[in-house]
Amino acid sequence: MKVSSPVWMQQLHFLKEEMIEKINRQMGDQTVKNIFFSIGEVLPSARTDQDPAVFYPESFPLKGRDKKKIEQSIASVSDQELKEILKRVMTKDLIRRRLRGTRKSL
Repeated sequence: MKVSSPVWMQQLHFLKEEMIEKINRQMGDQTVKNIFFSIGEVLPSARTDQDPAVFYPESFPLKGRDKKKIEQSIASVSDQELKEILKRVMTKDLIRRRLRGTRKSL
């Protein structure tokens, strides 16, 4: 995973084990074994018509219970920026899975 700065890379490195644990808990298995970070240019993703939910999740609003589960999952993260990133990622992933018909509960 590319990150924009050494400071951000260090912060994520400290949170790596917690992130792996939470991802695996959400997935229900031990899929993620490690996460590697490197410093580089982080470019915004280009929009594709094939997966509009990736870039416009507000077009697919979540139910209240889904929002609550996401908030509960990230409640223990103290870094506000990381918390917002995780919230966006979890929201987009849930929407993407619903659109594909492979919904897994949080």
